[in-house]
Amino acid sequence: MTTLAEHLDRYLAVRRALGYRLEGHSRVLASFVDDLEANGQSSVTVTSALAFASAAATDRRAAAQLSMVRRFAVYLSAFDASTEIPPVNLGPGDRWPIPALRVLAERGLGPARRGSSAATRAVGGQRHHPHRAHGGHRHPLGGGLSPRP
Repeated sequence: MTTLAEHLDRYLAVRRALGYRLEGHSRVLASFVDDLEANGQSSVTVTSALAFASAAATDRRAAAQLSMVRRFAVYLSAFDASTEIPPVNLGPGDRWPIPALRVLAERGLGPARRGSSAATRAVGGQRHHPHRAHGGHRHPLGGGLSPRP
């Protein structure tokens, strides 16, 4: 049977082979695996992921750690059916970044949703579209931005 530490080494090797730098991920995930093994757990659970992430100093750091653990859990779920994958909107900072909320609140706009009038006011009367930020549009077959016809 493969241990969590062996799975972690393989996970990091696969991600690095795909071109990810993973700066800090190995340290954080190794700490998470050490915590699991210290508590006698052999698989990832939502409770263990939340407990680990909640020990972080800030909400932003907790959200980052939970995101790292979530990706590792997705990988582990291919090898271990008992692995629980933490939901995306579970931890702090997963829905709206705190600075963006504060800026919108200071301007009296509240959380802006795509296409809402608050989103239009927040960008100076122009609607914001993430794929048209540079004057182009996303090609229907992929490939990023292409010039507008």
